[in-house]
Amino acid sequence: MKKMSFRKLLLIGSLMGLTVSPVLADDNGWFVGVEGGAGKVFAGDAVDGTSIDFGIKAGYYLNANSRAYVAYNRNSNAETTYATSYNSNNGITTTWSSTTSVDVLGAGYDVLLGQSSLKLVAGGQVGLGMVTFEEEISNSAGASIAVSDSKIGLNLGLKVGGLYDITENHKVELGLKAALTTVTVDDSYTKHIGIYAGYSYKF
Repeated sequence: MKKMSFRKLLLIGSLMGLTVSPVLADDNGWFVGVEGGAGKVFAGDAVDGTSIDFGIKAGYYLNANSRAYVAYNRNSNAETTYATSYNSNNGITTTWSSTTSVDVLGAGYDVLLGQSSLKLVAGGQVGLGMVTFEEEISNSAGASIAVSDSKIGLNLGLKVGGLYDITENHKVELGLKAALTTVTVDDSYTKHIGIYAGYSYKF
């Protein structure tokens, strides 16, 4: 049997590298994304409002089944009326209302389960969350007073959902999110849970 020369081995190795490298290159790469949704913000006894959620993120696919990213998310709920009172002596109704928003800057990691175009997504995020709480007292006579306060705490989040590859570069995502921020309102941490839909582009 003739021995294969070093030059032939080098040529075969180079051809194999050219064949495998594009496949590996498709698994990793940078991406950017945007998402929106709706949920509930729980911030103590005073607030239990429906929130409008928005987020942007940028990160890197480590391989076909995992990715890491940094993200900014905002959960802002509409004004919630939590108490009213009526004074029969003067006919004035007093209303207590509040709004709460949570702004989060953090880093996350997702695991993508599956080999087809549709994958299960499970992930977590950790960062800093700023909770802004606004409260207003007003009455039917036209008088009102408002106070606001902002506090920063640790934010921990989890999500589960599905990711669908429309093409190699265009992806859509749908799922559930839950987060907790260590900012207390009425002796309880601020919490958020909601649904989200997102789009991302992989370079």
